[in-house]
Amino acid sequence: MRTEYQSQAQMPYRNDVPFETRQAAIEERIAAEQASVKRAGEDAKNLALASQEYRDDLVKLLGHDKYAQLRAYVHEQKRYARKFLLPPRGPEMTTITDIWSITRRFASGTKCRLLD
Repeated sequence: MRTEYQSQAQMPYRNDVPFETRQAAIEERIAAEQASVKRAGEDAKNLALASQEYRDDLVKLLGHDKYAQLRAYVHEQKRYARKFLLPPRGPEMTTITDIWSITRRFASGTKCRLLD
């Protein structure tokens, strides 16, 4: 699904363009935008349905207990990776401090399990 944000461009006013023509162009633009929003909503609904079907099939194949174990394992692995991908004091830490921290860690001989 595309996530583009656009400003609402105004149709330029020109004296040589009749009102009916200008109004028809504005209505055509509005209809195209509404159709785009409707398509995006349908795509999101179809994606949610496909995701739910996939999850249900996976639960049927693994069983509830094994599926719960899988989700716990994935959660733990994501938490472990975040520990190494985020700076020690969170995203607000500056780049210079981050570089200094990495340099100090490598100078001390600490190994990262992700790099093994």
